[in-house]
Amino acid sequence: MPPRHAYWTILIGDSPTAFRARERDELLPTFERLRAKQPDAVLKWFERGRLWASPEEARGPAPSPTGPPDRRGKEWRPGGAHRDPRDRFKKDKKPGARGHEDRGGPPPTDRPRADRPRDERPRDDRGPGAPRRPWQPKTDPRAPRPEAGERTDRPWRPKPDQARGDKPWQIVAPSDTSIGDEWLKPKAMDKRELDEVKDAFVAAAKRAHRAGFEIVELHAAHGYLLHTFLSPLSNQRKDEYGGSRETRMRFPLEVAQAVRAAWPAQKPLFLRVSSIDDVEGGWSLEDTIAFAKELKALGVDVIDCSSGGILGSATAATKTLLKRVPGFQIPFAERIRKEAGVKTMAVGLILTAQQAEDALRNESADLIAVGREALYDPNWPVHAALALGVDPEYAHWPQQYGWWLTRRDGLLKKLGVNR
Repeated sequence: MPPRHAYWTILIGDSPTAFRARERDELLPTFERLRAKQPDAVLKWFERGRLWASPEEARGPAPSPTGPPDRRGKEWRPGGAHRDPRDRFKKDKKPGARGHEDRGGPPPTDRPRADRPRDERPRDDRGPGAPRRPWQPKTDPRAPRPEAGERTDRPWRPKPDQARGDKPWQIVAPSDTSIGDEWLKPKAMDKRELDEVKDAFVAAAKRAHRAGFEIVELHAAHGYLLHTFLSPLSNQRKDEYGGSRETRMRFPLEVAQAVRAAWPAQKPLFLRVSSIDDVEGGWSLEDTIAFAKELKALGVDVIDCSSGGILGSATAATKTLLKRVPGFQIPFAERIRKEAGVKTMAVGLILTAQQAEDALRNESADLIAVGREALYDPNWPVHAALALGVDPEYAHWPQQYGWWLTRRDGLLKKLGVNR
């Protein structure tokens, strides 16, 4: 059932104005403030499909859906789901005599019509505490501005904006030391919590198998939990899971071993690594090669070779050792493949089909991963096959597409147009 929305309506003469919010408590302070400022105005509270004299009056129990067919007291639901099925046999004496709740839509004043001022249109009905979508601005232009130095971001970012209701999560890590003064201080994980995380990885692998996935990949890169155990910058433990490279690798290896045992032997298991931290005193390529050898012995099939994430860029190490250019991480995959004797997957600014083909033919990697380029071009695989001459007849395209494209190619050839 869709979430119930509370509406408050100011009635001044014949000019109603309505707003809505997911939680009724979000509107109570505004309602009380307006009632104090405008004692002569007629204010009413809209909730559960009807107008009430005050929010207190609306706090009573909602009418039972199986009760008498009194439309005024029923909960409003989008699409007319609130209506009694028997209403279809009834006829109104006058067209349009019924209220908006009988038409299955929100109140007319809440509909974002083009002739309404933009500031009066309803905001995102997910509420102010909902996670920001990546394409949305970080702040609502109509929301109060945070104080200087605060950030309007998610809880895992430093200094969340308390004014908008963001409360920091209690994050966990190998050690209780944050990577910077402006970042949240984590809680050091104990043995019980390590076992719980390991069991969660195993449970996720089993769910993936039941769901029909053919490959799973463990994420031990980009500052995620397993990576923080590997890097000496974030792992300062004094027990069997910290200290030397071998002991820092222990927990990620235990997770990989447990997942491999739970994941069917005939299905490949990948593991993503940050090949280097690219920070002085951090995880190095030599460390990754040693780690890859241990992973191969446990049955991990492919090492996905990325970089960075502990400090600086979240998905690429480009501070000192290398520039971020097309294919800049392919050398990592090549060296790990040759020195650890395990299959590798190259990733990182691989843009064209020929670039990917060259990496495979030069035995720099066994597989190619395409991420953001696939966001830019969702048809990248079939375009690559076409560019390499593998599929000139569009056999890998949907049949409806291929039929038209083959005929267009014939026309383009007659016109002398090369594609």
